[in-house]
Amino acid sequence: MVDGNHFFKCMIHGHYAEKLIIPKAFRIKRLNGVRDRKHAKLQNKMGETWNVNMRSNDEEMWLDKGWKEFVKDNEVNLGDFLVFKHKGNMVFDVLLFDPSACEKEYCSTSKKKNTAAKHKIAAPKQDPLKAAEAYRTSRPHFIKQIKTNSSLKTPLDIPLNFARSNGLLDNGKKITLSDHRKKNSQNVNLLVRQIPHERVRFGSGTTQFLKGNDIRVGDVCVFELDPIAKKKGKIVFYVKFFRGD
Repeated sequence: MVDGNHFFKCMIHGHYAEKLIIPKAFRIKRLNGVRDRKHAKLQNKMGETWNVNMRSNDEEMWLDKGWKEFVKDNEVNLGDFLVFKHKGNMVFDVLLFDPSACEKEYCSTSKKKNTAAKHKIAAPKQDPLKAAEAYRTSRPHFIKQIKTNSSLKTPLDIPLNFARSNGLLDNGKKITLSDHRKKNSQNVNLLVRQIPHERVRFGSGTTQFLKGNDIRVGDVCVFELDPIAKKKGKIVFYVKFFRGD
């Protein structure tokens, strides 16, 4: 590889999967005049190709959108060493080496998908209620299974003993429900009824929260009360979902 159309990159930091910066010397010598190009194509040893976006400024040229898919599909890891050969027209052949300095073994993405599909079919179906009961957390929590369609459209009951022991008896108080990854949250009202019998529920806003997280009949939710927020006068529940059928 002495024709000058190659460059190499070592995956030496934790952000290697986000973008790939093309060496400045290679860009100046071999890619002069292609700054206006918006796309490049990467090809592995199996002949599979990935289209990636190419961006540049006065100092750098890099590959971003599409690069992450290339990294994932080719199982590029920290410490791997990649050699790029420019074939012209922003098409690159890519050879991959692992930290042992040996070329990585290839498995086509189609084969990976077929294997994953077989494993998915063969995997035993997990009981969501048992999975929820086996879930461990240090926060005060309770479990609710969505058993009927009406449960998705009406206020959701909070176990009375849980409500009493955690001070959830103030009617109309605002509560925040947040999915466990903290990506989707919803403010809901706390509903407390004393007559004809005591009952505590998540009120207005609950339906939107369940719908927003694609909760269906058979799914199980673990509601975890955040004790740190409670000390600050806020009531926040993080909700862990276990999917049914």
